[in-house]
Amino acid sequence: MSANLQIKLLRVLQEKEIIRVGGNRIIKIDVRIIAASNENIRELTLQNKFRKDLYYRLNTIPIEVPPLREREEDVLVISEYIMEKIKAGFVLSPQVKEFFLKYRWEGNIRELYNVLEYLKYLDEKEIRIEHLPKYITDFEPQEQHAALSYREKEVYILRLLESSFPVGIGRRKILDRCRKDGVGISESLIRKILSDLEKKDFITINEGRCGTTINDKGVMYLRSLVL
Repeated sequence: MSANLQIKLLRVLQEKEIIRVGGNRIIKIDVRIIAASNENIRELTLQNKFRKDLYYRLNTIPIEVPPLREREEDVLVISEYIMEKIKAGFVLSPQVKEFFLKYRWEGNIRELYNVLEYLKYLDEKEIRIEHLPKYITDFEPQEQHAALSYREKEVYILRLLESSFPVGIGRRKILDRCRKDGVGISESLIRKILSDLEKKDFITINEGRCGTTINDKGVMYLRSLVL
């Protein structure tokens, strides 16, 4: 957004008035602005590329949407939605579904949409690995544990909690440790796993900064896996 346009938008937000292009009459408006960007706007304000006053006007209720590569549990759900929307007429093989979960989707949902639209024109009933665009099949997952199953990720998190016992661990620290160890997982998936482990009575999710701790039943479950 150019500096001139930023000034105009700021004036609209402050005065709640506009003048139509070519017009000379001030028009009062009552609108809500929803703004989205794939840029770090905060960083741009520090570089004097984005007005700070406009940034703080727009940043009233910030909502952070993690990239698709950090929401692996959403990839197949979104794929099904897109396939229905474009009337794809094909199904994804189990191998392709597994590949979709490993792939990083640097282009986020737009890239996923483009790939599925490309596959539609192949006129295949079942999409297999060899049908995927070459630029994606050349991809090599960097994460050492990216292919862990849901249950294996549950066990990984339980062992992480056991190693820190009796001190609890928050979700953010769990995510940081997962990334350090190369475990392909998102914060929302960690939240779901912790919820499932709590339902199984393997952990205790504490309030505030106390984090999550493993309990005796969770420890016994890990011991049973060794036997």
